[in-house]
Order: sequence, then structure tokens, then C-alpha cells
Amino acid sequence: EEFIQHIQESLELLATLDHEYLASNPLVIEYPFEQHPALLEIVRLDAAGAMLAKSARGEALLANLFTLRQTTWFARARAGEVYLSGLQVAANGEPYQILAVPAPDGGVVAGRLSLRVLWEVVAGLGFGRTGQAYVIDQEGRIVAHSNPDVVFANTSIQDRPEFNSLLEGATISRGYENFQKVRVVGVSTPIGAGTNWTVITELAQIEAYAVTRSALLLLGGGMLLFGVVIMILTTRLLERLIFAPMERLRLGEERIGRGDLSHRIVVTQQNEIGMVSEAFNEMAEQLGTREKELAAQAEELRVAKEAADTANRAKSTFLANMSHELRTPLNAVIGYSEILLMGINGPLNEECQEDVQAIRDNGRHLLRLISDVLDLAKIEAGRMSLVKELVYVSTLIDEIKTANMGLLHKKPIQLMIEVEEGLPPLVGDHLRLSQVLTNLLSNAVKFTEHGTIVLRAYRTGDKVALEVEDSGIGMSEESLEAIFEEFRQVDPSQARRAQGTGLGLAISRHLIQMHGGEIDVRSELGKGSTFTIRLPLERAEVRI
Repeated sequence: EEFIQHIQESLELLATLDHEYLASNPLVIEYPFEQHPALLEIVRLDAAGAMLAKSARGEALLANLFTLRQTTWFARARAGEVYLSGLQVAANGEPYQILAVPAPDGGVVAGRLSLRVLWEVVAGLGFGRTGQAYVIDQEGRIVAHSNPDVVFANTSIQDRPEFNSLLEGATISRGYENFQKVRVVGVSTPIGAGTNWTVITELAQIEAYAVTRSALLLLGGGMLLFGVVIMILTTRLLERLIFAPMERLRLGEERIGRGDLSHRIVVTQQNEIGMVSEAFNEMAEQLGTREKELAAQAEELRVAKEAADTANRAKSTFLANMSHELRTPLNAVIGYSEILLMGINGPLNEECQEDVQAIRDNGRHLLRLISDVLDLAKIEAGRMSLVKELVYVSTLIDEIKTANMGLLHKKPIQLMIEVEEGLPPLVGDHLRLSQVLTNLLSNAVKFTEHGTIVLRAYRTGDKVALEVEDSGIGMSEESLEAIFEEFRQVDPSQARRAQGTGLGLAISRHLIQMHGGEIDVRSELGKGSTFTIRLPLERAEVRI
């Protein structure tokens, strides 16, 4: 049964490979044939019974079945069971069994196993006129007999009284009646070498007692002894030619599978098993070479990653320093323009006043862009910190509404506030949360020509949700996938109107994540968008 287990392990390994891998590596299904000479055919099916891959040593049988989905082995394996069929015979007289295993994707991998070698050995064990030999498995089912019709009849001796006594060892049983209703004397011995099968030889008592009792004892003993010798020789022959090389192959396969790629399997025979052993040795050598190449590539990637990380940190530090240096003179420009507008140095005519207002407005816009770059640089450099305090949601919403009412004066847009009563305060950075909500509200105004914008807050489970919903132009599904990426804007044609860097939402996502929360968006093109922030509440409640 050990060689059945080895084949099962190979089929289960194939079952882990998906359709794409099998399609790009068609030869992988051929490897089990090199490892297991008894394999005649392999098929890989999906859960619906469609053929994903197939291969056969000679003429295919399973792959040509029109009723694959109705077969017992397919149904049992698809239900999650490892199924080993009874003995079957192909149209060409080839005896076989079907071993089917389930695949993780709901499909099935099945193999057809040849029993020809075992049949040929048992067929040569005839002795006397009525002597017969047969092999039973651990359940008492006859899997090989000198008369193949007995095997075809699916004969079992499990319920017969001689079954238990014969399996106890090489013990002569006198005067028992076998499964063919014939009085016989018999002897049994296990095949060994990892199987649970037993060889039984029987001689009819009528032949053994043909002359006299003395002649019967002499003849019966000689025939049984001859049968024992034949069984011993057969067992040793099978063990030397098949089971011992298979055991060496199995041990070598285990060592190579554990990562010992320097191990080589000793090849003692130039037959199918020897060819498989040589194939394993060649595969181990190739894998060893490939492992060294991958290790070298991994080291190159590690060095490259360290260099990229160093460059990224340098970039973030540079941006943070440069943004800070730019803000100082820019604040001066904005301040002087406001002094001019206030008329402290004398009144301005209408044309000059419009020019100074343009300088001030564009300066403020440039200051916001620089602030965004500075915030992103701080976040990437790990220098952004939060000032934790109690944040009352209703107060935060009122401040946002008051500070941004000027955005709504030039458009027919109604701003609606919906705040659930009794919301507990949050623990967070009031300024940064206000920055995120202001960014979302500003975006809603930019991309909404008319209609409504709703700013709402409510409790959902152990979190507080803050939402900004608009009835603007909305976004497509393709745009939603990149909406929170840095320097990305929904539509390049809208970029000039938005007058932004594409950093606002990326910064907002980082700030919300620093609070232990999350932000997402729902949108439909032409029907508006809804941005939702969820912040954990338990931290606030514990601090209170």
C-alpha cells in the first residue's frame, strides 16, 4: 500500500496547481510517470468535470470517457474523499485501479494504476493439478489470482473463517473449505516491503490424499513447502527488483523534498525505476543551481531596495526643507498684499486693487499647494505627529460649516448638516481632522455645479462615521481605483478647474490611518460621490 500512498501524494501535489499554471507548464503533469512506473494515465478536472490537463502512458482511457461527471470516482473525490476503486480491466485486458483525490478548487485529479506486474507473478505460481495462488488486500479482497475470472468477480474472503487464521502467519490450515467450496490445505505469507497484501497458496485435499495418508502428508507437505519456497523467492524477487529500489527512491525523494539538494539517489538498475532515479538526481542538480541563482538575485534586490529607501528618505527630507523655505517668503507676499488691500499705505484704484487681490488669492493657493507637499513629505519621512485631544464632533462640524460658507456663495448649492445627537467625543488631532473634512468639502464644492452637499456624523457600532455627500459629477469605477494615490486626479480635463496637486485625498487617507481609522468612497458617474471616514470610538470612551 506504500506505493499507493506515494502515487496519492504525487496526485495531491498536482491538485494544488491551478489551470493557468498547468496551461503554461504542460509538461508538469508528465513528472509522476517518471516517479511511478505503475501509473498509466492522469487527468485533471475542474469542479464541473471539464478537462484541465491530461496525459497517458500509451492509450488514454479516463480522458476518453463521455460520462466523466457521472463516474463514482469523480463524485466521491469532488465531495472531498480520497477514492481508490476496485480492480477494473480495460478493453485491451490491462488490469487497473483508479485513484482519485480532491483538488482545493473543487476539482479532481485521478490516476489509472496498472496491476499487470502483480498478475503476471501470481499467474506463474501454479503447482499440482489443483494448486492455486492468490493475493488478498488488508480487507480480504482478492486483487490477483492465477485465474483472472476470480478477480473480475470482485471476490472477497473477509467474512470467511480462514481469513483471520491465515493472516496470523505462515500457518498450515487442515481441512478448511475455501471460498470456492473446495476442501483445501493452505499457507499464507505477507508480501512485506510496505504493503498490507498477503499471498495465499492452496491445494485441494482430494489431490493431497490421492494415494494414502502417508503419501498425502508427504505430498501435501512437499507441495506446501514448494509453495512456501516459491512465495519466498517471489517475495525476495519483488523486493529486490521493485520494492527496495522504490524505497530508495522514496527516501531520496523525501530528502530532496526537505531541501537537501546535494543528495543523490543511488542507481543500481538501468530500468524504469533507475531512469526515474536519474531524473530525480538531474532535477536536484538543476534545483540547486536555480537556488543559488535566486539567492544572488535576492541579494541584488535587497541592495537595490536599501538604495531606493535611502533615496526616498532623502527626497522626503529635501521636500520638507524646501517647502518650509518657500513658505516664509510666500507668507510675506500674502501679508504685504493684504496690507495694500487694507489701504494702510494709501487707497488703491480699482484696477490696482484687482491686481493685488489676484496676487493675494494666487499666493494663498500656492501656499496651500506647498502645505500639501510639506505634509506629504513629513508623512513619508515619518515626522508627522498628532496632537491628541478631545474632539467634540458637533463643534468640529460647526467650525467646518462656518469656515467654508464662502465657498458656496458663487454656486446654487445647499449645504445640509446631519449630526446624530449624543455622539461621544473622539480622541484625536482637532486640526488634522478639520483639515481632512475641509479638503473633502472643498472637493465637493469644486465638482458640484448645483444641488446639495450633506455633511453628516453618526455612530456605527464601535466607531463614529463622518460623511461628505455631494450631487456632483461623480466618478467612474476606473477612477475610484486610483482616487487615493499620490499626484493622481480623477480626470485630467478637470485638473485645471480643481487647481490642485492631487495630494489632498492621499494626505487625508494617511491622516485618518494615523488616527486608527479608515476612509473610503462610493460614487457613480453623473450622480455624485460620498466619502466616509470611520474613526474608532473605544479609545475616546476609555480616555473620557
